[in-house]
Amino acid sequence: MSGLRQMNINFDPIEDRLLLRITAGEPGSLDEYRIWLTRRFVRVIWKLLDQSITAETMNETTVPQESAGALQEFKEAAALAEADFHTPFAGAPNRTPLGPNPLLVSKIQIRRQPGGHLLTMETAQGQIINLALHSGLVHSFRKLLADQTQNAQWDLSLGMTTGKTAFLVEAPRTIN
Repeated sequence: MSGLRQMNINFDPIEDRLLLRITAGEPGSLDEYRIWLTRRFVRVIWKLLDQSITAETMNETTVPQESAGALQEFKEAAALAEADFHTPFAGAPNRTPLGPNPLLVSKIQIRRQPGGHLLTMETAQGQIINLALHSGLVHSFRKLLADQTQNAQWDLSLGMTTGKTAFLVEAPRTIN
């Protein structure tokens, strides 16, 4: 898949699944990929994304491990501040290369690559969807997942890191 344009995740209560819709390509020749994500699979994706982001943070900097969480939180907040969650998902693609019906993903792999991460999803029929995500998109994807699992009431506790780190500031002391 080339030229990622938009990602959208919605909960389908009848299927009790999340529908991931991805558009890619150039205006006038947009492809849409439709993928079902089960509750179990979302849990696996979340863990892999979390591990990948943590490894990226640890490899990028010489920050002490106890400060890595704060750095990761800062990077997440910066990425989410730049993300566009307000533009409606543009439907009606020119093509659906994998067919009009969503595919159920059965395998996933994430690899770090220069400039980001490669998320590879495979269906039971052997169809492969590669999704190249720079670090900012990984955080946006995680937010979409977290929001929709909460909407689905799946009780997965997929919390974002933003707002979790507390900084303790020692009060000034006077010595007489």
